[in-house]
Amino acid sequence: MNRQVWELELLNTTPLLVGWYDPREQDPIGLRATEIKGLWRWWCRAFIAGAMYDLNMLNGKNGGNIYLVPSLEEARAISCFVGKILGLGYAGEKGAESSRFKLFVQACKNKNINISEYEKDSAEYQRIRFLSRKESVKGIDRGHKFVLRVEKVREKYREPEDLALKILLVSLQLSGIGKGSRRGLGSMDVLSMNPNNALGNIGDDIGKLVKQVYEESVEIVNKHLEVCGLESGKQESNKVLPPLPAVSREAFKLYKAETKDVGDFIKIHQFFVRTERCGTIKGRRFCKDDLRERYNAWFLGLPRKQKDTGYEALSKQVVRRPSPIFITYHEQGNILGQGAFVSIFLSGDWPKKLVWRGGKSRIENINIDETRIKKARDSFINEFKIYLERKSIELQEIKW
Repeated sequence: MNRQVWELELLNTTPLLVGWYDPREQDPIGLRATEIKGLWRWWCRAFIAGAMYDLNMLNGKNGGNIYLVPSLEEARAISCFVGKILGLGYAGEKGAESSRFKLFVQACKNKNINISEYEKDSAEYQRIRFLSRKESVKGIDRGHKFVLRVEKVREKYREPEDLALKILLVSLQLSGIGKGSRRGLGSMDVLSMNPNNALGNIGDDIGKLVKQVYEESVEIVNKHLEVCGLESGKQESNKVLPPLPAVSREAFKLYKAETKDVGDFIKIHQFFVRTERCGTIKGRRFCKDDLRERYNAWFLGLPRKQKDTGYEALSKQVVRRPSPIFITYHEQGNILGQGAFVSIFLSGDWPKKLVWRGGKSRIENINIDETRIKKARDSFINEFKIYLERKSIELQEIKW
């Protein structure tokens, strides 16, 4: 086999903070392959999990302090599909395999990487203000170009390996890189790719790409069941949520907000500050918005507290639960179009018991189940739509 090479030219449209030996320092290289590889694996798991869930092959189980977790057999199967079939490397108990892909990243030639220092009072991005609340944090301002080179060093399953490359592109469109990546920091435009026909007739339609990747994931799960220890034929569904984030017909929503410039993106980014939401929706900075009124702001990620007020898990074994909401910002040069893209996952991997503390001994105990998770997701979507409408930003759901 001739060594297959895929090359992408990237540009960060928002500040990039990837850390170094000290998390508050910026890696002078700018962007490392390991950052992208981790992102790539995460989205491969999400697509495989979505395919298995919709095929009734992923039901999950009671996770003790967690509402739902994958069973051992389900987790092993997902790891097998991602590592052995798609080719990203497998470290399971049987038949460990190295990745069939090598990634290389370099900054574009003849342009130095300028590292900036962000102070709390001077940062216009909410997430950077939060990260720098105690001391400054360093990062790379928007507008630096990088080249990502992907080499397939050997071939075992051609179609799944081609699918893996498409998932890499999806991950760069729907996720940022580094600190604050779920809130849009480290967003990367793909300015060009070589070969330029790698996506066929997708054009600049991200919905069409997600649909194609999902459908191919379903085909590959069906085709390689036995390799990964699954039985053929649909099982009876237990009608609950996926036990992990999954690009499923039932549990994944994708939206696009029409943006004129980065200023519009910053307005979207600021939604996650309650005083900003209140000021926009209620006309005053301090209020009980819908997420607060219904005690559903935990859906934005845990822990979510400050000065001993806010949301946290009651179990000491549960330290955090990242947000199920991903936001990225892309500009006109991006091959899959301009706008802010919002991905929302619905899954059962939340702590069963939460507590909200409001000061002066005000406490609200929150029990998490399928119904509560769905209501919290819907509460977020409704309030997000109202907020963007007040900001004169159009939001459209991308049907895939």
